[in-house]
Amino acid sequence: MACSLTITSVLGIQPVGGVPFAIRVTGTAADCPKVNLALRCPGFAPGIVFNGSAVVGSGGAWSADVTTPTDSGCLCGGRIVIDAVCSTDPTCTTHFSGNFACEGAQCPTVAWSGFMIGDCNPDGTRTVNISATVTAPNACSAELSDGTNVLATVSGAGTLTLTGTGNYIGTVTFAVVIISPPGCTGISLPITLPACAVCPNVVWDAPMFGACDNAGNRLVTVTAHLSSPGMFTAELRQNNVPLAMGSGPGTVTLTGRSVWTRRNARSPVCTGWRRRIGPTILGTGFGCPLRSSAVPGLSTSTPSSAVANLLE
Repeated sequence: MACSLTITSVLGIQPVGGVPFAIRVTGTAADCPKVNLALRCPGFAPGIVFNGSAVVGSGGAWSADVTTPTDSGCLCGGRIVIDAVCSTDPTCTTHFSGNFACEGAQCPTVAWSGFMIGDCNPDGTRTVNISATVTAPNACSAELSDGTNVLATVSGAGTLTLTGTGNYIGTVTFAVVIISPPGCTGISLPITLPACAVCPNVVWDAPMFGACDNAGNRLVTVTAHLSSPGMFTAELRQNNVPLAMGSGPGTVTLTGRSVWTRRNARSPVCTGWRRRIGPTILGTGFGCPLRSSAVPGLSTSTPSSAVANLLE
């Protein structure tokens, strides 16, 4: 029968302040009289190696309590690496790597300690600040996540604080996950953020000027294209008189036409005197700036005080 080894359990025993006095390792063996153990707790790689051994019982079970050195770095709920080798066959081995609990060890308690939703950002997101308190009677490790990213991690014993910040839109679920001791549960908090109005981007077409008629009037056509991923309603106005209206999200085209009269009856020149044209955001887009443009030469960079001058 070929030699075989298994490690079935790892437990810290007689812990004081989250530090185990010894590590109890149990397992099974076949065709092997004795198992030699090498243990290390790689809190700081590679960890100090300490050794133990166990005689295999008649039923194939074995168990060893290996005393932890004072500088081993082993902590309840922490990580441990164990290599087991049969004393009579160095090719017969098994390996364990993972977190271990201590007898009598208690899971930490977790509670949300702070939560704040900020104002809208230009991209339609809101900044969220969130924090949680982890109270651990023994050494533990925990992380705060938003379901996609890990925002913060802590480890140790006592009162620990997790704090995270991020920009979000829609629904997000924050969670504190207990990494160790194994088997402990954390908490979660799903929230739906209030929607933000995203001010649309405005792009102007070149204005179209009709010819002066016999009465000295001229038809002017102005077109603005507005685009936004969020909801908005906008009007194209001339001197605060609505010419066209549209709603998003998406891309909306507003086109306005206006007959401009001759300013001076004695002059052959048609002019548009102090006319301000631009889309005004209404409703869900309230608070977005007026985007006006002088005529001729419409430009999205022209401030709202721009006026129309000569229209030849």
